[in-house]
This record gives sequence, C-alpha cells and structure tokens, in this order.
Amino acid sequence: MNGAHQDMETCTLILLNRAVSHLSSKKDTASAVVVPRIRFAPVKKCNDLLLLCSDAYIITKDFRSMLNPLCNGVAPIIDLDSKNYHNVSALEAATANGRPSLVACKRPKLKGVVHFDRSMRIVGCVSITNSNEESKYVSGVIEDEDIDMTAEPGLGLLKPTHVKTAPITGQKPGTSDLSNKTKEFVKQTGYLNKFAQGAMEPLFYYLMSI
Repeated sequence: MNGAHQDMETCTLILLNRAVSHLSSKKDTASAVVVPRIRFAPVKKCNDLLLLCSDAYIITKDFRSMLNPLCNGVAPIIDLDSKNYHNVSALEAATANGRPSLVACKRPKLKGVVHFDRSMRIVGCVSITNSNEESKYVSGVIEDEDIDMTAEPGLGLLKPTHVKTAPITGQKPGTSDLSNKTKEFVKQTGYLNKFAQGAMEPLFYYLMSI
C-alpha cells in the first residue's frame, strides 16, 4: 500500500497473496525471488508500525531494519486497541510529540485514546486503559504496571486542533515598526491564536531538542 495515502478508498493496494496464488498456477514458467527475513520488517497493523518506528529497532549502515540488540533477540508484542488505532493517522496523532521507548518492554497493551511523548519509557508488561472519549496524556517511566487513565484530567481546551489560517494583513515590519497599530491587528480573526503559537512554538521545539 502506498503510505502517502490516508484514504483507503483511493490508495493503491498490491495483494501479494493473490499474486502468489496466480503465479503458483504458472509454476512451469514463473519463478520466485526469495528475500530473507533479515532484509525487511513486515508491517501489517499499527502495532507493527509503532514497534518498527520505536527504539526497539535500529537501522544498520546498509539500511536494514534490525531488532535492537538490547531486546535480546525477542521483539516486544504490541497490543494496540484496533478500534482507536486502525488507521495510521490515529497512530500519528498519538505520537505527534514523540514515540515512547519500547526497547525494554515485553508486552505493552493500550486501550483507548492517549497521547505519548518521547520522554515516555515502557518497561516490562504494561497495560494502559482510557475508557473516556477524551484523549489522555501519558509520559514518564511505566514499569510492570496496569494504569487506568479514565478518571485522569484530559487535554481539554489544550487538545490540539487544526485551523486554516492566513497571514494578517498589514503585519509586515517596515523601516521603523509594523505598518499598522496593534489595535488594528486584534480585530482580525485568529490574531491571539497566531500570536500565542508564534511565541510558544519555538520554545516547544527547543525543549524537544534538549
């Protein structure tokens, strides 16, 4: 499947099982190319994608995906809620602030909508549950623990939203100052939102880089 597509109705699918079935009927004229398992890491569900994109896998110098030696040859078994993490877009939203460390985990289980960040580290067997429709934020080190986030405070008004916007007319620095007075800017829709984002976003990316 072409990963650039988010819409299952328009993306291109290559059904390998059907292709193999067709080739088997032409066994006298067809041939197969055997690709060793070490050359790729198959991704069928978001469980596999989260694992592959985490520190449980490393990329070798010859660009092969390989299980991190710290996993001692045993890949963690990821169990994501298939209802809430059926599409890649849902997983991307949950890991927008970074992916959790999975190199030391064994069997993490996630049920419900949550948001991670790169500071989160899952160790051993962990279960995280959120029965509330509002997403919950999870961070820090969680080791061999079952956590119910249902009653925890959600993101509330801080929940990220995507709003179409455009540059504010007249807010272009001149030779001495802005071309319009501030009171003219605040009359335009979204001025406060843009100002807050412009002030906080550089700080956010700086803190994420530390």
